[in-house]
Amino acid sequence: MRDHRAINTERSHRAMAIDPDPNQPQRDPGAEMIRKARIATAIHMALRARAIAGQCETR
Repeated sequence: MRDHRAINTERSHRAMAIDPDPNQPQRDPGAEMIRKARIATAIHMALRARAIAGQCETR
């Protein structure tokens, strides 16, 4: 069960987007995009390897 008092006393998501918490480290947008691209590439390669392995087994 959620504690609604705690939720309502915290800063709203919109307020956090406008004024981020200075205690939290800020992420570098370029590094974030590179990280996401690497994850996407790894998933793509794994799915492709799985598909190729599946084709080889049926032949």
